Amino acid sequence: MINNSVDVENGINNLQVQFQHKFNDQWKSETNFLYSEGFYKSLMWTTFNYLTDSTVTRNMRNQTPETFGNIQLQQNFIGDFTIGKFRNRVVIGLDYNYNYNELYRSVFNFSGVENVLRPTRIINADKIADTSYAVGYSNSYTKAYNYGAYISDVFNITPGLMAMVSLRADRYTTKGTYNIVTGRFTGAYQQNALSPKLGLVYQVVKDKVSVFANYMNGFANLAPATQPDGTILELRPQYANQWEGGVKIDVFANKLNATLNVYSIDVSNSTRTEARTGGNFTVQDGTQLSQGFEFEVIANPISGLNIMSGYAFNENTYKKASAALEGKSVIASPKHVGNIWMSYFLTHGKAKGLGLGVGGNYISESWFEATNVFVLPGYTLLSAALYYDQPKYRISVKGNNLSDEKYWNPGGTPQKPMNVLASVALKF
Repeated sequence: MINNSVDVENGINNLQVQFQHKFNDQWKSETNFLYSEGFYKSLMWTTFNYLTDSTVTRNMRNQTPETFGNIQLQQNFIGDFTIGKFRNRVVIGLDYNYNYNELYRSVFNFSGVENVLRPTRIINADKIADTSYAVGYSNSYTKAYNYGAYISDVFNITPGLMAMVSLRADRYTTKGTYNIVTGRFTGAYQQNALSPKLGLVYQVVKDKVSVFANYMNGFANLAPATQPDGTILELRPQYANQWEGGVKIDVFANKLNATLNVYSIDVSNSTRTEARTGGNFTVQDGTQLSQGFEFEVIANPISGLNIMSGYAFNENTYKKASAALEGKSVIASPKHVGNIWMSYFLTHGKAKGLGLGVGGNYISESWFEATNVFVLPGYTLLSAALYYDQPKYRISVKGNNLSDEKYWNPGGTPQKPMNVLASVALKF
């Protein structure tokens, strides 16, 4: 259905500069500058939409060429000082972020409804280019600016009790999208947001056992929504509020490290559609809840033996949403995720540096689409590695998916079957 001429050719050029200056033993300055510019010299995107078990439509998006970029400037003042008996580690900063995206694309249906059980038209680069020019390209660009100011302080209330307070203020502004044909911007808006963070850490046993609790807040800017009656709904930022608590253990001279944390994340100000007289109107009262816990253990019981394992449980559901989604699980959100990796290498003798590793990953089933009808099956992947590590070189062979499990990523793309990788690394 598609030959190898349908490809992607893209790249990103980055320039990063950092300046540091120490004023005294308590204060220093850090300035960061990042310039990034990317391009799609060729991008031919194919989407298959299955209508039945044997019929499909093939939609194309030809982006030839497009550019996108980002400029970021950040200034931090970092302090470490005491006020009375309280040690303070302070960060005060400002940042500026400019993003742009110049679009040049053609979007079309390649050949209508086709039966996959019969011969179909071959998609190749020449046919995509010819159809793109016949359909026509749309040309536009967007520009957006973000200005931020923040302050954070981690201070010791007692030698074993630390607290963290932080606040960030953001101003987002965009003129929207400029259409080359009409010569006009559409979708302009501005938005302000505040994001606080709070945390406590208490060392029950100094440098061995700690308990912690924190609150974090994040947000996403939302553009105004045009309603069916032509009115404009000015939206507020979408917020995510996370509450977390847990315990960290570091015992037996760093031979056993473990972390257990329990969390709850609620998302508010989400948009949903509501059927009213005159059409489906946008309403900003949607909510989403993610709750669960994570457990991780890293152990080095004897010289040369390393064990890493972890397990996470998560329930991620729409609490208030459109009728089709309310109470449903969020796509690509498996409830159970687990992993383990054990490795051992010889620390002395003629075969010193020879090592073996074995492990596995488990992902439970998850939903492929939002209405929770089509499920992606869970899977277990087994892997092993054999290596020989020396001061000047390392030779390794690793086998992935040794049971040749058939599995798919959250987007529904088939993943690699059993495969073996060999590598040689030289050290200088």
